[in-house]
Amino acid sequence: MDNPLLPEGRSARLWGPSIFYVVVGIGFLVTLLVTMNKYPLFPFKMDSAEWASAWLLATIGDYYATAFCLCGIVFATEGFLSGGMWSLGILLLGSWVSCAYMVYRCFVHRSLVLSSNKKPD
Repeated sequence: MDNPLLPEGRSARLWGPSIFYVVVGIGFLVTLLVTMNKYPLFPFKMDSAEWASAWLLATIGDYYATAFCLCGIVFATEGFLSGGMWSLGILLLGSWVSCAYMVYRCFVHRSLVLSSNKKPD
């Protein structure tokens, strides 16, 4: 189904990123469910290195799944070079770069709004 708000041919290019995010989301969901099944979160077992390392890896996976989503937005709004630099910072240096990007959006773009699906009245 074509989106009337996108230029012609643009909706076809969204299949690649959509498939990527489905794979990332399902991959993390499977990781989370396996971790929860094998190492229940409650009660905390802080004295178990195996439990702690399993949840550490799940938390890292959670961060990167979310970071990939933010990087997709950054690439779409900032372009290849600038978006690539911001994305590398987010993926390699962590959440402080994500926060810096949000501050950048506030000052440079004067908004955190990306776009609206609603047609103007």
